[in-house]
Amino acid sequence: MALQVFSGLETVSVAAGDKVIVQDATTGVLQVGVVGVAATADAAAATAAALTDSSGGSADATVAAISGSGADSDINNNFADVAAQINALITDVADIRTQLNALLAEAHFIL
Repeated sequence: MALQVFSGLETVSVAAGDKVIVQDATTGVLQVGVVGVAATADAAAATAAALTDSSGGSADATVAAISGSGADSDINNNFADVAAQINALITDVADIRTQLNALLAEAHFIL
């Protein structure tokens, strides 16, 4: 079934499973959902965990080229860079998940 959009001023017939957006004519509140389906306000739990950087290197958002041997400092810095960026991505995903759950929890679903 295609998404149906109604103004709230119309009298319409919908069936269970219909996807609809309805705007209340009095309050202007939009109700979005699937007729007869309860809202689920919890996205899947995060599965990634922050990495512990024990490399001893300094993160600077650049992975340096390594040539020859004895470049322990550069190698450690590369690991630190990668760990810092992965940890930043994990934090970003957690923030997005929190915002998504908040939006879903506040959505008005038609039951």
